[in-house]
Amino acid sequence: MKMSSFFAVVKLTCRSAWRSHIFQLLLVVLVLCIFILPNTLISDGTLKGEIQLLLQYSFGFIFGILAISSVWLVCSEVCSDVENGKLHMLTVKPISRAKILLAKFTGVVLIHLILLFISSVVIYIFVMAKMSDRNWFFGESKLKTEEQLAEHQAVRSQIFIAKRKYAPEMPDFNELAQQEFQVRMEEAKK
Repeated sequence: MKMSSFFAVVKLTCRSAWRSHIFQLLLVVLVLCIFILPNTLISDGTLKGEIQLLLQYSFGFIFGILAISSVWLVCSEVCSDVENGKLHMLTVKPISRAKILLAKFTGVVLIHLILLFISSVVIYIFVMAKMSDRNWFFGESKLKTEEQLAEHQAVRSQIFIAKRKYAPEMPDFNELAQQEFQVRMEEAKK
């Protein structure tokens, strides 16, 4: 019963946030940062430079917009609920004020996590399109020279392959200590 009131406030906060005009404006700016920003900036011409530019600037702007949006939404949700009287109606219910504020914050964070996930998927698709060695429309290989092929392989090995850290095998210290103990016992007996 107590958690259902928490989730009800989270649901109301999510619904109210989607209807907010400021949030819709920030959502449009987020979409522009995902689709237009990577295509307008010019890199150094290498594949590695293009992918770094795509990842650094896109994610930088996305994180900035989502941070501004989350602070703005939490503040505006509480203020609009006070103005509309929703907060007064909630405080007379058997739910604590701290739980109301936590539920509002959880709703805003949930929305922003969903937006971050969607943005990450779109950027991943863009990176994979840049890494593709095939022309999407004609099916022919875009890599014409050995330099392009070598650069493509270098970027693939640096970015897309998880590398294991080399760790040497650790000796069995118990066995070594036992052997040293036996040697010292033999010397002590002599």
